[in-house]
Amino acid sequence: LHHHERWDGNGYPDGIEDANIPLGARLIAIADTYDAMTSDRPYRKGLSHNIAIEEIKKGAGSQFDPELAQQFCDMADAIWKSRVELVSYSDDALTKLMNTQAQAQITRQIVTSYKDVPDLSTAFDISKLASNEYFASQIFKHTPAFYIVISESFDPIYVSHSVTDALKMTAEEIMSHKCFEINGKNMDCFRMNGGAINCPIVRAFHSGQYQKGKVTEYASGSEVHMDLHAVPIDLEDRNGNLLKCAIEIMIDRTEDVNMQKRLEHDIRKLIILLQELLSGGMDKDVAEHSAEIIKEYGDFSEQLTQMDQQLKNSYAQLLNG
Repeated sequence: LHHHERWDGNGYPDGIEDANIPLGARLIAIADTYDAMTSDRPYRKGLSHNIAIEEIKKGAGSQFDPELAQQFCDMADAIWKSRVELVSYSDDALTKLMNTQAQAQITRQIVTSYKDVPDLSTAFDISKLASNEYFASQIFKHTPAFYIVISESFDPIYVSHSVTDALKMTAEEIMSHKCFEINGKNMDCFRMNGGAINCPIVRAFHSGQYQKGKVTEYASGSEVHMDLHAVPIDLEDRNGNLLKCAIEIMIDRTEDVNMQKRLEHDIRKLIILLQELLSGGMDKDVAEHSAEIIKEYGDFSEQLTQMDQQLKNSYAQLLNG
């Protein structure tokens, strides 16, 4: 009722002032103002964290309780600094953010999701490989993937430099948005697709279990195909309290998909050329052996078809586990 009252008495609905305004309303007034300034609106983009803090400082003593305004700004700056520092051009920050148990848990989920890929499953003991702490730490340091750690309130608290580069966004721009607002998503993550929510992060928070998915997006006029993995994890905040989070790992499969498409195109083109050759004119020597040529062509076509199907099956297993 009273969060639009002002410390100087010029607010509404009752025009009450200073300590006569209920404490809860004084707190909500500051939080509501910060949220209103930093959130996107249909008519404008949200303001930056720094600008919002400066505006709240200006309003201290007139619009806001001066003591609460100062405490809010100090706390918000500390949290903001902690988040922004995690956006690092050294991906060692990710291994420092997670303990070895969390790293091993995530690595085990990702690696075992590829258990149906024949070459991988026969070459390694997946369970031992995934639980190896050194292996897990090297995965996060050197894998060319996109990593985002997201809190349960959908705030990005860590993004790898590969993400900032790909999105062409600064750390501040990324941290100023909820994860579902980044890159113009406009809540698309929460849409249903085949009875399930699109975003594996949302499903991971809801189920408390590892989730995966795939997405095709368009960037600079080209299709980008991504595998998505989301693993719920608990991380410690600066005070040692557990913070429910999920890590989203995005792996670019664009080149794999394009290679598959090129192979399918080349196979179709080769079959058409063979058909044209056999249906065209043949000299006498070729004509005498036409039955053998047709049989060889049939055998070759069958082999190509089988190879094409095997490639499709392998890729489908890779994507869907």
